[in-house]
Amino acid sequence: MNPSKLILTVGDRAPNFALPDSLGKLRSFYDLVKGQYILLYFIQSNNSDAEIKAKYFFDHQEKFYQKAHIIIVTSPEVITKFANTINTNSDIKLLSDPLGKISKAYFEAVVDLSSQKNHGEKNHGQKNLGLLLDPNQRILQIYEENSEIWDIILSKIDTLNKNFSSHILSNFAPVLMLPRVLDFNTCQSLIERWNKETIEEGKVLSVIDGQAVERVHYDLKKNRYQPIKEPDLIQKLSFTIGRRIAPELQKVFRFQGFYFDQFHLTCYNAERGDYFKPHRDDASEETSDRVFAMSLNLNDDFVGGNLYFPEYGFNDYRPEAGSALIFSTTILHEAKPLLQGERFVLLSFLRKLNPSHIKKDK
Repeated sequence: MNPSKLILTVGDRAPNFALPDSLGKLRSFYDLVKGQYILLYFIQSNNSDAEIKAKYFFDHQEKFYQKAHIIIVTSPEVITKFANTINTNSDIKLLSDPLGKISKAYFEAVVDLSSQKNHGEKNHGQKNLGLLLDPNQRILQIYEENSEIWDIILSKIDTLNKNFSSHILSNFAPVLMLPRVLDFNTCQSLIERWNKETIEEGKVLSVIDGQAVERVHYDLKKNRYQPIKEPDLIQKLSFTIGRRIAPELQKVFRFQGFYFDQFHLTCYNAERGDYFKPHRDDASEETSDRVFAMSLNLNDDFVGGNLYFPEYGFNDYRPEAGSALIFSTTILHEAKPLLQGERFVLLSFLRKLNPSHIKKDK
């Protein structure tokens, strides 16, 4: 994996771009989406059925109405064919990519990990590419070109909408919950690592007689952990997690320029009665430069063990497997006792980059 190369797969946010619409007005991709699911579809102009592919959406507009934004990126020639059929209020938008640069960049970046297929390999100009995005412009699924998969996409969107329930919230901790930060296989490989490496009893950092010491302290915390030390694994986790959480931290908290503290694989076990009582993560001089904490669940087949922020109401927070909860280290929080099973979680802290770090990296 080359960290300098842009990679887009399930869990990544689709990058923003700007192209002319059917009226020649320059439009930003992010400005076109308004909180619905999105089908971002790249139709190559030298594909023999390019017009047929575009025409499908206009012939079936009612199927997609108020379900998804359809954004088609294609050539000016294809757009001209449909200029008179475009309803300005439609959920379908056409964007002109006259030089094919945006399409080419997406084709070369998108990788379908389920098939290890890079859509930019050889003859990308002959292919079409469909990306189903969530309302936050993050990739849910990658679709093969030239397949009649529109009914499948609509069925998936219907299922997603049915599984979504809205609630009126009167109190909510200022946290960021991000789905699909790590895929299933990565989560499983980290869990399998647990029985292969040295397991240590969880410790806390305390100041005793003026000295900072790490110690087992069951009055506050009971769990077990493994520090992740393998350079290749650290690089993979930093690269994958970093590119998925960085845009959200910038958008939500206006926070950017950070590095990860050591990654810890941590296990809470119900038979042991594991827990972590209310605490803050920046309460000592040694931890004062921690800005955000990240708690990423690797599994979700357990009972109890939810995160709780007592300063902000009585709600429990439970990321799905592969999802991350990110919050300020200053916020009081608790990992409640586990009642059944084992909870595996990847933990780290985000520290602010300073000029010395940047100079050292260079």
